[in-house]
Amino acid sequence: MQNNYKWVLDGWYGRIFTGSFTKKDGTRRPVWGVLRNDPNVPDHLVVVYDLRKKQYRRFDTSLPFNIRSGENFVRT
Repeated sequence: MQNNYKWVLDGWYGRIFTGSFTKKDGTRRPVWGVLRNDPNVPDHLVVVYDLRKKQYRRFDTSLPFNIRSGENFVRT
């Protein structure tokens, strides 16, 4: 059974954050962006607009990630 941390991120949509997530190949990707709520992606994925790369990214919530926005912090 996969862990699904998407419910933790419910209050984060639309907020600018910084952090990193683990890519499918196991490497870490730093990101500065905004979480987008996209009902068209599977439940284990979250859509991020990366403000540095000016591109949309998806990350898997079953892999390690961390994000920070102001005083709030999520780490898995």
